[in-house]
Amino acid sequence: MDLRRGTQAAVEAVVEYLQANKRDVTTSAEIAQVATISANGDQHIGALIASAMEKVGKEGVITVKEGKTMEDELSVTEGMRFDRGFVSPYFITDTKAQKVEFEKPLILLSEKKISAVQDIIPALEASTQLRRPLVIIAEDIDGEALAVCILNKLRGQLQVAAVKAPGFGDNRKSILGDIGILTNSTVFTDELDIKLEKATADMLGSTGSITITKEDTIILNGDGSKDSISQRCEQIRGVINDPTTTDYEKEKLQERLAKLSGGVAVIKVGGSSEVEVGEKKDRYVDALNATRAAVELGILPGGGTALLKAAANALGNVKPANFDQQLGVSIIKNAITKPARTIVENAGLEGSVIVGKLMDEFKGEFNKGFNSATGEYVDMIEAGILDPFKVVRTGLVDASGVASLLGTTEVAIVEGEDKSGGPPMGGMGGGMGGMGGMGGMIVQVSQECVSKFNELKLGKTIKYIIYKLSDDNKEIVVEDTSEDADWDGFREKLINAKSKTKSGALTKGPRYAVYDFAYDLSSGEGSRSKITFIAWSPDDAGIQPKMVYASSKDALKRSLNGIAAEFQANDEDDIEYASVLNKVSKGLA
Repeated sequence: MDLRRGTQAAVEAVVEYLQANKRDVTTSAEIAQVATISANGDQHIGALIASAMEKVGKEGVITVKEGKTMEDELSVTEGMRFDRGFVSPYFITDTKAQKVEFEKPLILLSEKKISAVQDIIPALEASTQLRRPLVIIAEDIDGEALAVCILNKLRGQLQVAAVKAPGFGDNRKSILGDIGILTNSTVFTDELDIKLEKATADMLGSTGSITITKEDTIILNGDGSKDSISQRCEQIRGVINDPTTTDYEKEKLQERLAKLSGGVAVIKVGGSSEVEVGEKKDRYVDALNATRAAVELGILPGGGTALLKAAANALGNVKPANFDQQLGVSIIKNAITKPARTIVENAGLEGSVIVGKLMDEFKGEFNKGFNSATGEYVDMIEAGILDPFKVVRTGLVDASGVASLLGTTEVAIVEGEDKSGGPPMGGMGGGMGGMGGMGGMIVQVSQECVSKFNELKLGKTIKYIIYKLSDDNKEIVVEDTSEDADWDGFREKLINAKSKTKSGALTKGPRYAVYDFAYDLSSGEGSRSKITFIAWSPDDAGIQPKMVYASSKDALKRSLNGIAAEFQANDEDDIEYASVLNKVSKGLA
């Protein structure tokens, strides 16, 4: 643990030093310079990226697409980006870029969670008949509905993707309304008399194209009318100017207004062949990502120079408390000299001599580095050799964090070897059993897990089920079931659950559980029952069991069709009856 404290202290000192010495990128000329360097010296690419940023702002949406002409083109089109990505990586259409791209997709918008396959059948039929992709944007999508979408996508029968709706509460409802205006879609809400299973094709929206990554979604050229969009923007401005609107509400309204009216810059890459267009597109994407990082947080001298100067100047102020902490500092100091040393040695020169000179003779000149291409000591930024501060910081912090954590836990979850030639697919009767391990380990779900859940769902006798991982961590199995709906007894079983660490010691252990939770509505309008999935991972459980359970949870959830509510619990207060009742009933009990 002291070794980790030493590495963390050293990394903090290095990051603080780099932060103090970085150079901000502000003008259009500086942006063009950074983009040009990132595009391997292509000034045309640099100028076009700088122009795009000038049109939509440094934080605006810029997307790169393949064009249909010989020349590269820049246009600003109506569109929106929001910070929610695809629900499942099985929807990905571009495996290289890890994203979903559709042209002229249909859009289904729902304010509620979608679990039943009946809810999406009309939309799937419309997509098939019109031969157009379908994008579902809802509070969430799981169970049979998600399973059917994934199976249709994997079998090539349908182009479909699902995205969680952005925002929370009333703000989510408003953002879905904005998307509905932009795409000319009907938003299915509680207030709407028509249910999802009665949806017709004209209730689905449409857009020119959509791009979905793991983190965000970009909608371009929605079918909504300009008048409707303008009216929506004026409506939002009116609420912003209302003196009764709080500062927090104004902030959220400003974000909505910017997304609805800001537009999206589209760079269309031209060329004489598909190969040329693909190669240029990759350079545009690389340059755009690097430029965004540079504009966001500034730049540093490249070639490993900034880290060398940090090793020479920043680490002397770190005061380790013992030998292990000193060792951690030494590890970081040695590591951050490696990039510059490797670059120099790859040029056929003596790394130790040049690195030593940069750390001693040029210690006080932050931008002074060694240009391996010319063999000269130069101002690296003036020579066009630079690194975005964000890239350097992220690489250092992430690498040191993972390395020190591995040194502390002495365990890692890695991708299992797939000897079957592809991901196993469970039958529909068992949900999506067998698709576990998307995050790391290949974990199977025993058939008993599904059969016991179906007994609970059908209301035969079972009131709750507790699941665990087998001792070899290869299968999720049933640990306990009960016909007694005694919450306190159920809670005690979770609290007292044990797991084995790598050394074989027993510690508090995580568990999965399903509970048929019944409650009365406070309005007096009757009672409700929700099958609730609970991921129990106590804070004081062992790190290894918690990591294994976290990476395997989705495998079990995909196998259990009919879960109505779910939550994560990390301490005993989280599973107090009153707390759970409030979560499951959403405050209505």
